Amino acid sequence: MSLKRFCNSLLILVFITVPLYLGAEQLYDRIIAVVDDQVILQSELREVLGLELLRRGIEPDQKEMVEQLKKELLEAMINDRVLLIKAKRDSIVIKDREINDALNEELERIKGQFSSPQEYERQLKREGLTERELRKRYREEIKNYLLKQKVMASLAQGITVSRREVVDFFRANADSLPRQPEMVNISHILLKPSVDREQAYQRIQQLLERIRSGEDFDMLAQEYSEDPGSAGEGGDLGWFTRGTMLPEFEEVAFSLEPGQISDVVETDLGYHIIKVEEKDGDKVRARHILIRTAPSEDDIKAVVNRLAELRRKVVDGEDFADLARMYSQDTQTAAEGGLLGWIALDQLPPAFKTAIDRLSVGKTSQPFRSWLGFHIVRLNERKSERPLSLEQDYQLLENMVRQEKLKEAFNRLIASEKQKIYVDVRLEEQ
Repeated sequence: MSLKRFCNSLLILVFITVPLYLGAEQLYDRIIAVVDDQVILQSELREVLGLELLRRGIEPDQKEMVEQLKKELLEAMINDRVLLIKAKRDSIVIKDREINDALNEELERIKGQFSSPQEYERQLKREGLTERELRKRYREEIKNYLLKQKVMASLAQGITVSRREVVDFFRANADSLPRQPEMVNISHILLKPSVDREQAYQRIQQLLERIRSGEDFDMLAQEYSEDPGSAGEGGDLGWFTRGTMLPEFEEVAFSLEPGQISDVVETDLGYHIIKVEEKDGDKVRARHILIRTAPSEDDIKAVVNRLAELRRKVVDGEDFADLARMYSQDTQTAAEGGLLGWIALDQLPPAFKTAIDRLSVGKTSQPFRSWLGFHIVRLNERKSERPLSLEQDYQLLENMVRQEKLKEAFNRLIASEKQKIYVDVRLEEQ
């Protein structure tokens, strides 16, 4: 399971309400499997089952299919626990930085599914969540995923694939292989609205001076903090551990003693003042005041107008790549003329997909907004959906064979590990 697929599941878990129509079993909870010293609860299986029913379009009244899927999912959950137990026994360690990097990467990808930062925040609010709670909720899942990935990576090291195996696999499965999806080759120019950070900094400095002059932190937070999740509580963030806040914020919060107040702290959200209330081992309870560094409407309008001007230059014959090198603020692609390369159309963020859906090859879109900022995008090439071929898709086919062999090795590993630990399945018990 790829990290991308894993966090697609996270997105569903957060932003889709799981249907609560799976029967009377929901009125209570019970243990349905024991794996060594770990248990799997019926509520856990029910949640995963609800997601899979949604994903596969299966109706709950299709009882035979639901029951079969339930058994398959429980087996997968048991195997999951077995793999984690092996990782623990093999003393595999995941560093905090690895967890934070993976969590930050996937949250950014989730944000990219929304048309704007504001829409993402509105959706969180509708679900009664803050980003901090989202981080806390999925930190352990990310850690477990990385542990399992290390076990699987070790398993994959011993797998080799010959050309003969690839050819045989293709010939045996040609009629049932998935089709190559529609692909687009695109370039873009990214511009980000300028932000009056100086004004925001002056505001937070004034608040810091008032706090140091003796004014009440809680009252100032209620009146001025721009964090909707904590302002009403006097800036109280509750207890948190490392990895649930932005790294710059955590570095300061964990360095303070109870009662201490920080200097101004800058993060991607804006400027903070942090007050630590309590500390208990690796946990901290803190308050903060946030002044956001957000662009004004005039800032946004100026960027859109600038992109529209660059688009006119392209339409008039100037080279898109040259303009991207000069003006794009995407440090990853600017030097390459804004080239994003080949991407499956259905894997593009919604804003990009909408922008290029009706573009013909060689044309450039109107300005549009994404989580990163504002863009224009050029459609360089487009490839229609097609059957896989041995010549064009050898690397993909080779990877399919590798995955099949890895699956077989995984099944052998799980069977071997189950002989060493206690496994008790109670799904059929009533």
